[in-house]
Amino acid sequence: YGVSYVYAATGVLEAAPTSSDAFGTQLMRLVNLDRVALGKTAYLVDSRLADIARGAAFTCPTKATLQLRGRSRDMADRGYFSHSVPGCYVAGTTTRYSSLTILRTVFGYTEARSEIIAWNAYGSYASTYRIGCDINGAHCVGGTTTTPYTVGLSQRNFMSSSPHRSAELNSYERFGCGSATVPGTIKTYFTCLFANGAPTPTPAPTPTPTPTPTPTPAPTPTPTPAETAMVPACAGVNVRSSASTSAAIKVRLSTSSTVTVVAKVSGGSWSATCPTSKSGSTWYRISAVNGRSVSSLYGVSYVYAATGVLEAAPTP
Repeated sequence: YGVSYVYAATGVLEAAPTSSDAFGTQLMRLVNLDRVALGKTAYLVDSRLADIARGAAFTCPTKATLQLRGRSRDMADRGYFSHSVPGCYVAGTTTRYSSLTILRTVFGYTEARSEIIAWNAYGSYASTYRIGCDINGAHCVGGTTTTPYTVGLSQRNFMSSSPHRSAELNSYERFGCGSATVPGTIKTYFTCLFANGAPTPTPAPTPTPTPTPTPTPAPTPTPTPAETAMVPACAGVNVRSSASTSAAIKVRLSTSSTVTVVAKVSGGSWSATCPTSKSGSTWYRISAVNGRSVSSLYGVSYVYAATGVLEAAPTP
């Protein structure tokens, strides 16, 4: 606002609820760091939206016996990944309530605009996150910060997907992010909700969904523990249709590319000078290139690259 302070009457503010959701808090921090680095103003953090994104209790509008707990907690508890709520149907239909309709009609955020979700099964060890990168994770202009790996990976995936990046870099007024981990595992779900304006004082008792499109989940799920992110050891690495140098080349990777490796397999002999002379007969089986599945890019389940020309990806 271009001034040092703004003011509100004491009777209309209350203490923000305390949160034990360290991952959700870290995710909101990274979102705003990326926004500021890319020339945007930081989003207003709405503690109620964060609570809903995490695990705020609510009842399905058409099924009083279905008691639910927010977005991330509900997905973690019931093992699904969707922008709609399983088992909660619009009256007289087989259409599930969308999360944004619930946000508008149950919680009173009539100007709710977007939801983005992610999950991964990586740990909370400290890692370095690069701030203000382009959609390919390159040309980062905001320096680095330390964050739990599971949070940094989720934010990097959001910033590398057009619809999710658009939500984070939009001009919405406020947002809130929350997380929930499946008990006994490290599998963690993340949700961020975006809105213009605070909730209305009295939500409608019988919600009627507004037919508005909602974002789709990320096109490629976050890698599971058996998968490994790798990058080319030099420019022009050949990725082939099978584990043989005679197989068709599907793509030549640039040094800014990233692939997801799911296995190491035996194949035809190869030799390379990338970055030094080497040879072998083992190949990496690849399921995704630059965050997109191989099946969607090339119409096959996997592609292959010689083991000597790929190396472990740097931290996100």
